[in-house]
Amino acid sequence: MNAGLDLAYIAGGMYLKERGLRINKDKFVGFGKSIILQGAFLLTFDALMYTFHVTHARELPAFFEQVSFTPTGLTMTIPFSKL
Repeated sequence: MNAGLDLAYIAGGMYLKERGLRINKDKFVGFGKSIILQGAFLLTFDALMYTFHVTHARELPAFFEQVSFTPTGLTMTIPFSKL
């Protein structure tokens, strides 16, 4: 879903850039370019975070075995291996 919003962001920037070129407004062209760049960055960032999540998702159950929620707070157990 987030990638779709990023693509909509890029499309909005492309529209603004094209509109600026048609009506000869340099400010619209500049805003459009900046929005395209921002959308491209967000799309790349989301893709990297998705890849990171998929790669490390197997480790989450083991992590949550060490975490417990109590009425007064959060407790985390850190196991130490024997030498």
